[in-house]
Amino acid sequence: MLGDVGCFSLHASKPVAAGEAGVAVTDDPGLYDRMLLLGHPGRLAMGQAAETFNSGGVVDLGVKYRPHAFAVHLGRSSLKRLDRENKRRGRIWATIRDELRESSHLAPTRKLPKAEWGGYYNYVIDFVGAREGGCAEDVARLARSRGVPVEVETYGRHLLHEAPVFTTLDRTRLGGGCFDATRPWRENIVDIRLPVCEAVGRRLLAFDRMMYLASDAFARRSARELEKAASEVASAAA
Repeated sequence: MLGDVGCFSLHASKPVAAGEAGVAVTDDPGLYDRMLLLGHPGRLAMGQAAETFNSGGVVDLGVKYRPHAFAVHLGRSSLKRLDRENKRRGRIWATIRDELRESSHLAPTRKLPKAEWGGYYNYVIDFVGAREGGCAEDVARLARSRGVPVEVETYGRHLLHEAPVFTTLDRTRLGGGCFDATRPWRENIVDIRLPVCEAVGRRLLAFDRMMYLASDAFARRSARELEKAASEVASAAA
């Protein structure tokens, strides 16, 4: 956790999945009690860490953001499998990295010294061959035609600062706090360029999140085919 509060998504596509749910954690008792305001109305008298609020225990402020009980059971079951699933992911990712260790066109994801492989649900690869020409979309399309389950990385393709909600959407029509009404509308629009982020984002490829269920042989073949596709795209562009 990097801040006072850590938030974790438990969407169905995540390593720990509970359908639609999430987890917030903190070691600050006061912040914990404030979070209860959003998720525990009517029961605030119970469970506070620092007894921050005294609302009488019958009526509380809040909007009852507690997850459904079924989602909690799904999340607990998924959490119990996390170590085993991460070992599977780590083995497959290591197989792919091993196949691509000599590649001049693809750079597999590296990890920090104390980190463990497997927690992230996709395995991301940098198409460094794009510096010579070509693009990640061309590589992904060619590799998929050869049976490789790879796509352009989602968050690289949809960069936050380029999203219409910050650039072209007229938020004055949405009401509420979607814009600063004290400033001219033009000042509410973010119009910036981040050339390094944009260049890197458009080079990123990602294996399908279910790839970790594949055999070692399939992972090796997929990595080799991906390298061939990257080489062909870079050579054609050059």
